[in-house]
Amino acid sequence: MPKQKHLFVPGGAYLLSNIGNSGEEIFLGEENYDYFLQGLSFVSEGLFDVLGYCLIPNQFHVYIKVRSRERVLKQYARYKRIPEQRVELISGEISLFISRMLANFLNGYAKAFNNRHGRKGSLFREHFRKIPLPGRTDGFRVMLGLSYIPVIQDLVQDPMDWKYYRWPDEEKRGKGLSIDFEDCILERWAGEMGLKQEELSFPDLLLY
Repeated sequence: MPKQKHLFVPGGAYLLSNIGNSGEEIFLGEENYDYFLQGLSFVSEGLFDVLGYCLIPNQFHVYIKVRSRERVLKQYARYKRIPEQRVELISGEISLFISRMLANFLNGYAKAFNNRHGRKGSLFREHFRKIPLPGRTDGFRVMLGLSYIPVIQDLVQDPMDWKYYRWPDEEKRGKGLSIDFEDCILERWAGEMGLKQEELSFPDLLLY
């Protein structure tokens, strides 16, 4: 079994991210965004809940929470077409199953994108990244920070105007919350990349 840096565990929350190969666009129009979200909805069934996302032309960020062990095992049995009582998976195998399902979804999206736009080669820079978000506050801070990426990339002037950002708690933005989103995001990503926070600037997130 391949070594996994962070395991998907039942009940765990994560930020999934990737960027276009060489920073190129992975969404060229509404049909691409919509197709991606449809596929995400399909692959999430029985495996995880999508708590939020931010999709921009050259990258995606999706905030998920893995469902219960029972729900995941039920989905595994359905996928393998075997009786549920025959399913016995340890934590690493559960994580690997979810990772493979996500990889299949992203590979399918890349193939459809390439066919639609007459393109060849890898669409994404690398395998998707997953960062554990153990507490609700972690998710809050990350999603708050991600809401500003469309502004940084000059897609909109107001984060609330970006169509492909979704977060159920988004109504809390701009209501007197004193959270330094840059520090929160930089701290998380600096640790992930093995850097000191002062060695990383917020725009670097667009080029990770």
